[in-house]
Amino acid sequence: MDEVEFKQAHGEFNDRPCVFTKAVLMRCAACSRAQRLYLAEREAVGCHSPGGHARCAQMLAELRDKALFALRQTQPEQVLPHAKEVKVECGGLSALRAALQPEAEAIDDIHALLLRATEVYGDMHHLPYPAMMQAISHYTLRKRARRGGD
Repeated sequence: MDEVEFKQAHGEFNDRPCVFTKAVLMRCAACSRAQRLYLAEREAVGCHSPGGHARCAQMLAELRDKALFALRQTQPEQVLPHAKEVKVECGGLSALRAALQPEAEAIDDIHALLLRATEVYGDMHHLPYPAMMQAISHYTLRKRARRGGD
């Protein structure tokens, strides 16, 4: 299956893709509303909750907008490169978890975390963005394991 066919099939197969797909696939966060989907030996993540999907989309849009300086960018882009997107998703969520659930070691449920954030902060505009931007700028991706024979 070539890339064009895959994207077409993916759109038909996954009508509501998870907003935090990279965070879920990188296993830096989990979500009770996420469903893993497999297509052409690839993994995708869908969302069961229309309301949760909208909340996550708003959160990620705010994170991307505020993270321009932390990502060393001057203008917002529609699609961030993979590594920068992972930094935004994983770094932003981990800082929010640290602010709301300092005793927790992992993000077990993005949906519940964002619900709790709206209870505590009122809306997405009042989240602890300075701490979140610091976490985004300091977030590092795991190094790839070297393959044998090198």
